[in-house]
This record gives sequence, structure tokens and C-alpha cells, in this order.
Amino acid sequence: MENFLLKNLFLDDGLTPRKIDYLTSLRIAWEELKKRDIRDVSLKSGAYLLEDGLKLKYFEDYYIILKNQENIYIENKKDIDVSLRTQILLLHYLNTSDGKKSSGEWITYRQLPTGPFYYTAYEKRSIAILEKSFRDSQDALLQASLKLNGKRAEFGDMGFVFNVLPKISIALSFWKGDEEFSSKINLLFDSNITHYLPLEDIVVLCQELSIKLVFKNKTDN
Repeated sequence: MENFLLKNLFLDDGLTPRKIDYLTSLRIAWEELKKRDIRDVSLKSGAYLLEDGLKLKYFEDYYIILKNQENIYIENKKDIDVSLRTQILLLHYLNTSDGKKSSGEWITYRQLPTGPFYYTAYEKRSIAILEKSFRDSQDALLQASLKLNGKRAEFGDMGFVFNVLPKISIALSFWKGDEEFSSKINLLFDSNITHYLPLEDIVVLCQELSIKLVFKNKTDN
């Protein structure tokens, strides 16, 4: 179901990298991780230290990252292939994490350093899809968010905070429309997020959140 949604909602925007680009990014990310002290990576990223690698919670699942084997799999789900984009995002998270504490300041994507440069990709891959799927059904968004373990928060007319990685949370705000204006959805981040992911990967992270929320809604309907 999630692959179907990805194909039909996201892969027609002309922004999807070629597989060879993914493979190159993956190789570089593994090379970078191998240079780093695995204990330091664990401390700064919030990943659990294993004898031969790391265990990292990403949304609802725990991922096992084996550095020397260059292997990533979902704990207790070894038969499920982890997509290249997910592998790259997790490695980029581990390589970027510097342990900076949360600032408590929530900001939009446009407010991130050079955020406007990537905004078109960000908007197409997350906000546009969320609004298309949920702008006419606040209850559907409520139920999908609760199923994805979102915690209620005071953002807009309805808000949630999703703990997507140990050091990264994303807040969602829903503003109900009226006769003049359509409902609006926005995503917010702690201002320290670039200490844990590059701007391009934040786009991917928001895309993944959007896919999962749509998926949760589709499984109900």
C-alpha cells in the first residue's frame, strides 16, 4: 500500500533522483559512518549501541545498522527490504547528529537556513499531499495522527507532535477553513533540526510522515 501511495502521489513531480544517485549517496554515507567512532555516534544521535552496530528508532520501527557489514534491516522484520531512501536518511542522520540540545523554538521549513531553496520540493512532497488528503476531513487527520502515535499539541485548530527519530520531532498544525479560505496544514521543526539532518533529508523526512499519515487513513477506508 505505501509503495502504491508513493508511486501515485509523489513520483510524478519530476523531482525523484535516479537509482544510481541513491546508490552513490548510500556508498558515501557508509564511508563516512565507518570513519566515525560508533560510541560517539550513539551518544550524539540517541541510537542504542550494539556490539556490532546501532539500533535506531525511526517512526514506529527499530532499525539495525551494521556498520562493518553495510547492512540495515528492521528489527524482527528481516524479510522486509529497507528502501534506499530510508537507508540514506538514517545514515545521514547518524553522520550529521552532533548532540545539540532542543531549542524549544518551533520554526517552518522556510525559516531553515537555505530553506527557501528547497521549498518547492518540500511543499510538493508533503504539504500539498497532506492538504489534498485531509483538508476536507479534520477527523480523518485526527485518527491517522493518533494511529501514528502523534501527541496532541497546541498548534492551530488541531495539532500533533510526532517523534520521528530520537532527536527529531515534527509538529503538524491544522487550521480549519471557512467559506473564504480552505483548510491549511503546516509542519514545524525545532530550530536545531539542521544539527541532525541536511535540508534535503528533511524534505524526505516530511515526505515519509505524509505517506504514513495517508497510509493510516487509507487502511481505515
